[in-house]
Amino acid sequence: LFMLLFVVCVNSCKPSETPAPNNNNNWPKDWSVPQEVLDYYYFKPGSMWVYENDKTGQRDTVVATQSTKKWGNGQNDEKYQTAETILYSNLENFYYRYYVSMQGASACIKDGSNHPCYILFYSKYKPGNALGEGMSCVFPFQKKLWRSG
Repeated sequence: LFMLLFVVCVNSCKPSETPAPNNNNNWPKDWSVPQEVLDYYYFKPGSMWVYENDKTGQRDTVVATQSTKKWGNGQNDEKYQTAETILYSNLENFYYRYYVSMQGASACIKDGSNHPCYILFYSKYKPGNALGEGMSCVFPFQKKLWRSG
């Protein structure tokens, strides 16, 4: 009877749809921000856009002042890339920071999430103004507004 129960149990088990990697660490060791995500917000310093308000004719020049990519260390000898771009609006005298970190994205991917795993964080601020405002988007990007203060 025990042997019959064992055979039935073994034959009725199904493998998971997205098997986790084994101890040989089949996941990548270096998690870089995908180019399709960078294309959305990562610009070379000095890149510039001129916007004109259709109703007032008022113009604003926005300039990419800083763009950086960095690698950080994680668990199990993994490395995670972060990438940020800072833009400056001459008209508003505000800075805009766009930032993606792969550390959270890799955990999401490893868990087999059916939801987007790349989150773009955005903030608008002035030096000395810690409140500002911000939002986050997931890729494919959808706006989710959040405000502090």
